[in-house]
Amino acid sequence: MKVSFLPGPIEKEFRSRLRMLDRDRFAERLSKKDAGLWSRDAAVRRAIENRLGWLDLFDGMEKEGENVLRFAEDARREFRSVLLLGMGGSSLAPEVLARTFRPRGEGIPLLVLDSTHPEAVREAEDAIDLRRTLVVVASKSGTTVEVDAFRRYFDSRIKNPRAFVTVTDAGSPLDRLASEEGWRRVFRNPLDIGGRFSALSLFGLLPAALLGLEPRLLLEAGRAAAVAC
Repeated sequence: MKVSFLPGPIEKEFRSRLRMLDRDRFAERLSKKDAGLWSRDAAVRRAIENRLGWLDLFDGMEKEGENVLRFAEDARREFRSVLLLGMGGSSLAPEVLARTFRPRGEGIPLLVLDSTHPEAVREAEDAIDLRRTLVVVASKSGTTVEVDAFRRYFDSRIKNPRAFVTVTDAGSPLDRLASEEGWRRVFRNPLDIGGRFSALSLFGLLPAALLGLEPRLLLEAGRAAAVAC
């Protein structure tokens, strides 16, 4: 299938920008994680370099995909639904998955809570059986105030640390809390992947596996897109 893009009234500016990107070898330099594309300031470049792990995550995530698949198979024997607590980047990919796919095979329904409005919290709680729900606490930094509020609330309602898992950065406050309290599992995501670029990292692969989707297929599709770019 051939896809055409018609820029319309912005065509002149669009073509000019394409020529500039081509002149600067943007795609080539981006694939090499060249932070100089955005800034010459050394401190800014270091910060950018620590957020470009999504460009080549495929090999590392293939093994992680197998791990989350085995975890999901085990969790589905005990739980009948998944409640993901997140905010911003950490909940974007899971919400897309939940809205796009119904549970497949032995997969279980996924509900994403990313609003602190009391009515949203109440609706989420009413939609699940707290006794048979796996709670996924998703926060890269492990310090997101809204996610911590969600976590405290549902912890007070469920009172079972084995019903909780987290996806977070290694060494984050959430990592330490989950380890100290004996949560079912801690999934430590690569430090150099920002939340809004984390769809093919553990932030996306774990919810996908719980839904019954195949992480390997998602990664293969992502790799194909990366090669095409």
